[in-house]
Amino acid sequence: MDNKYNLQISTPFEELDRGFEFYAPQKTIDDNGRRILIAWMGVPEQYEDKHPTVKHKWLHAMTLPRELTIKDGKVYQTPITELEILREEIVHQFNLSLKESNQQVIDMDKETAELLLEVNDQSTERLEISIRGEVRLIFNKEKKVFTFERRSFVDGLMERRQCELKSLQQLQVLLDASTIEVFVNNGEEVFTARMFPYKENKQVKIGSFGKTTINFSHWSLKSHSQIFSRGYKNVK
Repeated sequence: MDNKYNLQISTPFEELDRGFEFYAPQKTIDDNGRRILIAWMGVPEQYEDKHPTVKHKWLHAMTLPRELTIKDGKVYQTPITELEILREEIVHQFNLSLKESNQQVIDMDKETAELLLEVNDQSTERLEISIRGEVRLIFNKEKKVFTFERRSFVDGLMERRQCELKSLQQLQVLLDASTIEVFVNNGEEVFTARMFPYKENKQVKIGSFGKTTINFSHWSLKSHSQIFSRGYKNVK
């Protein structure tokens, strides 16, 4: 805004969240000066009557709290560090070496989970992560496009959201029974959505079209009630 109170737009419009369900974000500043955002994981009048939860008399959810920072003029979003208290003992932690048409299958023990992938080798042309048979995360190196694909709860067809992405270095995925929040490259891009997989399907599949190596970590997460029933301690 200039000294005559005229709004000046210096950068093109970009969505704050690239996913399907993200609405009415609210921001606050905590005691440490961090800017914290929480949003509604739902969109009014967007097939609300088609949500499978309607028959159970509830609808929508809230995102996890995120810290906002600005890097090189772009807003980054990352889960607040306090969420690490939800982590149980680490379930998987290993280095993956993927080759053409090679796929790694990981069985999660719970629906609530955190996945962390760090891509060490950028030579692969295409990297895919399938989550519980309902969501696919795809990075196409040649096109420089990241795709979030899910099965629609309206008609069962696959639908997608995309963004431009120069390279993929890191993915952090937070899962609940019917929610997914994906943080790309430490919050450079974020995708938030609902998903409704079969309860028995807890598989994650990682595949590559070309050679690559990935550091993979997986935690099961405690429920919020497990944490707050014992009292909350701030994590610095």
